[in-house]
Amino acid sequence: MEDREILMERFLGSLARNKSEDDDRHLRQCWRIQDCGHCVSSNHKCGWCPYSSTCVPLFNRGHLLSPIYDAQICPMPWQERWELRTGTFGCNCSTTTFLAAIITCISTLTSLLILWIIWKVLKYVFSAVFAPRGGWRIDVVDEIDGEHWRQGVWVRKGIGFTGRLKNAWRRIGMLVKTRNEDDIDPQMLVVEESRPLLS
Repeated sequence: MEDREILMERFLGSLARNKSEDDDRHLRQCWRIQDCGHCVSSNHKCGWCPYSSTCVPLFNRGHLLSPIYDAQICPMPWQERWELRTGTFGCNCSTTTFLAAIITCISTLTSLLILWIIWKVLKYVFSAVFAPRGGWRIDVVDEIDGEHWRQGVWVRKGIGFTGRLKNAWRRIGMLVKTRNEDDIDPQMLVVEESRPLLS
């Protein structure tokens, strides 16, 4: 009993800003309740602080998120500020549990959105890289009795490993040829051009 009186004195000191008679009456209506169930279900808008086992008033339309803007909502602010229980979710859900659930849901939705965006991007990339290798083809054929339409299936042939080697060899040859042309001395060309034709 003495501990509760000490807590009440400290709590009243922290609530010095609420000096009206209504606030004092509200405090006493909540403070006399001794268990969490009756505290959060009462009609006096009270909240339960579990470490000090006290029922405290929720001023100014307080709710489960009241500890965010009211650090002195419980008699032991450092120990039980974020462990407040209210009538919103009952005695089994504290402010910490509620915030953790919200953060988890937001993180899950954000992760799913990021995975969906990555999947879309990879889908477009694979569609561009591994394009279909076949399709329909329509040809116009000239015959004796006029033009006719002919349709069929076309197949895009892959260059394969051999084709890649040929392309690489061709590029190397073009590079060597370009370097050889750059190594020719312009003065030698001038000498050859200035040499008499009938020498």
